[in-house]
Amino acid sequence: MSIFKTKLKTFESSITGTKTSYNVNTAFWLYLEEDFGIKQGDLSNLYETENNLTTAKVVVCILKANKFETTLEEVLENTNEIELAQFIIDFQTALYDVDDNQTKDAKNKSEGKSDQ
Repeated sequence: MSIFKTKLKTFESSITGTKTSYNVNTAFWLYLEEDFGIKQGDLSNLYETENNLTTAKVVVCILKANKFETTLEEVLENTNEIELAQFIIDFQTALYDVDDNQTKDAKNKSEGKSDQ
């Protein structure tokens, strides 16, 4: 039984083929270091050199932090780059509590659109 009575932020994803709610917790950092030897400070450099593989590793660790048993191979065999990226975006959006207007603004900015 957990001593914690707090409620974590959540996000939904269908990355496994079934729409599931995932907790946004920081336990994935433990799995990232334990399973792949990646420390928090190394992550941005790895994204620059091995973007897709690093993204898949982070997805594996977020799934493990949510009590799913999976491997890097399983994730890579059953997802594509877009699904992996969307999962990370959804996780980060919930983590940083970005509201819908901020999300739309960021998307419009990345597509070269403006609100005007």
